[in-house]
Amino acid sequence: MRRIALLLVLSSLLSIPSIAQKKWHLDDAKKNVSYGTDVFKAYELLKNKEPQQIIVAVLDNGTDINHKDLKPLIWINTAEIPDNNIDDDNNGYVDDVHGWNFLGNIGYAAMQETRDYQDLDKKYAGVDSADVKHEDTTEFKEYRRLKARTLSEVALWKDVDSAVAKIAIWYERYLAMKVLGAIATGFRAREEIEFQQVFAQQNYLANSRNTDSFRKAVIGDDPDNPSERYYGNNNVRGNDAHGTHCAGIIASVQQASNKDWLRIMPVRVVPDYGDEYDKDVANGIRYAVDNGAKVISMSFGKYRSPHTAVVDSAILYALAHDVLLVHGAGNDGRKLDSAYSRNHPNPYIDSNTFVNNWIEVGANDKKVKHLIASFSNYGDQSVDLFAPGVDIYATYPDDEYRKESGTSMAAPVVAGIAAMIRSYYPSLSAEETKEYLVNSVLGCDEEIIRKTYRGKKAVRLEDMCKSGGVINAANTVKALEAKKAL
Repeated sequence: MRRIALLLVLSSLLSIPSIAQKKWHLDDAKKNVSYGTDVFKAYELLKNKEPQQIIVAVLDNGTDINHKDLKPLIWINTAEIPDNNIDDDNNGYVDDVHGWNFLGNIGYAAMQETRDYQDLDKKYAGVDSADVKHEDTTEFKEYRRLKARTLSEVALWKDVDSAVAKIAIWYERYLAMKVLGAIATGFRAREEIEFQQVFAQQNYLANSRNTDSFRKAVIGDDPDNPSERYYGNNNVRGNDAHGTHCAGIIASVQQASNKDWLRIMPVRVVPDYGDEYDKDVANGIRYAVDNGAKVISMSFGKYRSPHTAVVDSAILYALAHDVLLVHGAGNDGRKLDSAYSRNHPNPYIDSNTFVNNWIEVGANDKKVKHLIASFSNYGDQSVDLFAPGVDIYATYPDDEYRKESGTSMAAPVVAGIAAMIRSYYPSLSAEETKEYLVNSVLGCDEEIIRKTYRGKKAVRLEDMCKSGGVINAANTVKALEAKKAL
């Protein structure tokens, strides 16, 4: 009997989807002991309710839509006829059957500081400080700082011309081998890896020498035109490790149930190396909103944003269409509360406007002793809550799985739970969903030892984020059911 019982247990374990077998981020939470998110307990409370299907957009560097755990959940644009090279639904994006790729066949971009230097260099190259107008003094100082930083990168290479030439040679070889197209089928050639390494190392050189020409040549858009909307292609994979992992975390929340309520919409806006463009982020948000996403997961960020207005406009567009935006706070271990230190994008539209359809997420570990991940950004005015972001097991390209850490992992944990809540309580608005999630966190009464590059520091969770806690799905459901009973 014991053997039969054991076999039955093993059989049931084998039937659990791959992600859910290593699931601490979904597990039970015990105050001041362990900090999973009580997703399984939430489903017990929801067992007599039926969910409605909901779309979650993953704005990232690409998603492996053929992964065995993701393929059944990938969004399908039924208004588009696949591969006929016609924009059947007249939305400006040809054959966007599973989403859109605003980066086309490019995986590499300069850092935003480099791009800002390029722009200012057009104005100040060769200008003496004595000739600078008084109103341009601050800008000129910033130009000199950016120039020194960029050229210090160039100085790492003794022969700049041969370095840039090497990029050109490798890029020609890359195209000749048709590796760019092969990426879409999961091809991982030695030459591709070598090209990535060369280009990543010399990214600054190529971009400082030839302003955005690499992007223009590959995508065909104008990087300096933030209002441009229609460019890129329908290959949502790209170089898709990061996005695939984030999508898998969202999928794990759905897999913890036995009901089919989730669809994932991949939208590629993030390069594999370098910083995202503001125009791509804005267009990605608008694309997701226009195609029915009710939650958008964003695991990227930067500290400089030259076209903030175009992103802000897209954020307000999402607000007007009742879409919840979930964003990772970043992995620099810094406080985000001042305007100078804020990560972009963020919910501060201007000095007078703060949108409430936005959740900023920090990363926590499982155990209370070091509950706040050492890398996680924080702020009792700027970070809404924490969510599991250490050793999170999820999908990886080509039917693989890996553990990854970062606020990049914490954001999709929250996006998945937010989607679950909106699926089971479809009358909730985006702002109401945020309110319930933030107000039902699991707090921590103990001091937390936070590791930093300066050593260790005792802190309290209430001083590290607005809510003073970690997201808890069961608490949220309880709060909603209590409200419903009134």
